[in-house]
Amino acid sequence: MTGGATGIGLMITQALVANGAKVYITGRREDKLESAIKQYSTGPGQILPLAGDISNKSDIERLVKEIESKEPKGIQLLVNNAGIARDENTKFCKLVWTHSWSCLLTK
Repeated sequence: MTGGATGIGLMITQALVANGAKVYITGRREDKLESAIKQYSTGPGQILPLAGDISNKSDIERLVKEIESKEPKGIQLLVNNAGIARDENTKFCKLVWTHSWSCLLTK
């Protein structure tokens, strides 16, 4: 689970762990990974942290090798949840507020 220590990724992690899954969570911030484990390792499943930055190719390759060594038979599910939008060139969309205060997504 990329981005599995916070937000939507953490909610997905919680649901999987509550149903008995072993979930590897990745993220750049080790403190967030450890916090997620301390707070949410309550289900029959298990949360395992893997620190890494998926915007860095060498980190991705390292994470793949680490998972392969820990799970030689492979994994059942991969959730690419991490969001990377650092500047105007990498953002997927922007919010545009209309006169009626509703929010629209535009490119």
